Amino acid sequence: VAGRMCELAGVGDPGVKAMPHWVLRAGGLVSPMLAELEELRYQFVRPFVMDSSDFQTTFGVRPTPMDEALAATIAWWRDRLARAA
Repeated sequence: VAGRMCELAGVGDPGVKAMPHWVLRAGGLVSPMLAELEELRYQFVRPFVMDSSDFQTTFGVRPTPMDEALAATIAWWRDRLARAA
């Protein structure tokens, strides 16, 4: 997502890399927050598919396409930074 956002914003690659599992486990020894991430590891090592069809049917809304959401976020940040300058 970070890479795609940078593409849409026309800026360089953010250099985001995956943290090796052993680093996360070692960090979990001193950080309770990192220790909790072990429970969520499955979301990052296997395909993680979400199905919103029941929500869509019930409430009549659809997810915003990722590029559209990222473009709106970029526009918001650019406006915020311009106002602050």
